[in-house]
Amino acid sequence: MRPVCFVSALLVPSALGQCIPEWTVYPVSAGVGGGLAYVYACAEYNNELVLGGQFATAGGNQIKYLARRAPSGAWSPLGTGVNGQVWALVQYEGELVAGGAFSVAGGIPAGRVAAWDGDEWHTLGIGVQGGAVYSCCEWEGELIIGGSFNGAGGNPAQCIARWDGKSWRPLRGGMTGAYLNNPAVYALCPSKEGLVAGGLFYDADGVPANNVARWNGDDWSGFATGLFGVDFSPVLAVREFGGDIYAGGVFSGPVNKFARWNGFQWEAVGAVQGLMMVGALIVRGSHLVVGGDFTGVGGAPSRSVAAWDGAAWHSMDPGVDATISAMAPYQDQIVVAGSFSLSTGQWASYGCDCYPDCNGDGALNLADFGGFQTKFALGEAYADCNGDGVRNLADFACFQTKFAMGCP
Repeated sequence: MRPVCFVSALLVPSALGQCIPEWTVYPVSAGVGGGLAYVYACAEYNNELVLGGQFATAGGNQIKYLARRAPSGAWSPLGTGVNGQVWALVQYEGELVAGGAFSVAGGIPAGRVAAWDGDEWHTLGIGVQGGAVYSCCEWEGELIIGGSFNGAGGNPAQCIARWDGKSWRPLRGGMTGAYLNNPAVYALCPSKEGLVAGGLFYDADGVPANNVARWNGDDWSGFATGLFGVDFSPVLAVREFGGDIYAGGVFSGPVNKFARWNGFQWEAVGAVQGLMMVGALIVRGSHLVVGGDFTGVGGAPSRSVAAWDGAAWHSMDPGVDATISAMAPYQDQIVVAGSFSLSTGQWASYGCDCYPDCNGDGALNLADFGGFQTKFALGEAYADCNGDGVRNLADFACFQTKFAMGCP
């Protein structure tokens, strides 16, 4: 559901020029797996990468639905975790909020949404009733969640609700009407003119909207004719960039699957080849990074991920062979996740690895030399610093040189 030819404004090489960003697709042993694994959400929290979705293992360990990866590469659960799919992650008031289809978090009842403070889980009231939570964001100091639920905090709330730190409230009548009468909010984002919600719905508080609407704090309004299609054709991602609202999904009208609202109407965004869907949007520097399922942009290959600067496309060739449903900045990299082949860990990163930071603590010091020596003694592939297939004294000299050069 909602599931790089190098662009310098995305990741800037250091003054020494040693950084050439590249893609890394992680194997199951360094990612998530187990059956038909799928990542629906990713976020950085407390300097760790957190992935949420439908999976049974992380880093080769039995960890379901939600996992975190330390800078060292080690995977671990968040406490005792949750008992169902995780579709959304966001930081709110210093905590990591997870939304999904679970009913228990940290061993305590949780109605599809809960917060992790770094040590333990706690609930947000009694959460929501019915359906699931698919999206969340912070807006005007409140936590906003969207999904397919019909109640929040024990009160009616149709597909969208807000949490002020003490109680849940609806955003008026919420979203109604949809294909097979299953309305849902799959995407949320703050904008200069209000909160934008995208999903699968006909109306927002009775106002015709067709899958995308804006809340100004008091009332809902639509964007002209909205974004629509035949049968199941939702908006899956929304983001403000350069003063305009961008939306992606599987809709077909009046624009196909990726559109920009220019203040008056929806319009196409350049040329995207082989476009099947757009499932994730993030802003990185002076670019909007677009993830989904496509083959190229502007006539150049760029598999499933590319960057838009407001006027032109930039390929992130070769991209990744996957359907991308989630993206997040992590340290100096861009993480993309979703549905990859079964032989992979369902995520990839684009950026510059800091090779001499052997222990992954973000600092270069004597501990990294000790770490390299240990890996060398254990015969780990990492210790083949110069990549010649042989671990010998030349690798120690290589490591020393890279350490002296530092990291981006």
